[in-house]
Amino acid sequence: MSLDISLNQKENGVYVVSLTGSIDNSTRPSLDDQIEQLFKLKASTIVLDMEDLKFMSSVGVGLVNRTKNRIKEQGGHFAMVNLQPQIKKVFDIMSLLPTMNVFNDDQELDEYLDKIQHRITEDGTSLGS
Repeated sequence: MSLDISLNQKENGVYVVSLTGSIDNSTRPSLDDQIEQLFKLKASTIVLDMEDLKFMSSVGVGLVNRTKNRIKEQGGHFAMVNLQPQIKKVFDIMSLLPTMNVFNDDQELDEYLDKIQHRITEDGTSLGS
């Protein structure tokens, strides 16, 4: 299966990466390249929208976890939204969900992003994620 990647900048520094298809050994390099571009653009928040992601192997889980750790090390935020049951199960099995911001839908995500933006504008600090 292939992987289609769509990037959308919601606000300054906030990027949503919509994924369609599957993340496996053959598709990981293209996603890795896209994520690297976001770091070059100085992304402050990276959101993976997995509404149309059908399959994720362990290499995909590793890439997601590395991305989360890297953005947090830089003081940024990471989130996932619209996880399909089979993708959520992969993260459950690896006990990674409690360490991640996971949102059921775009409305929950937008409320979280609004809080981050409000906090930054109010007092110049960011919310922990």
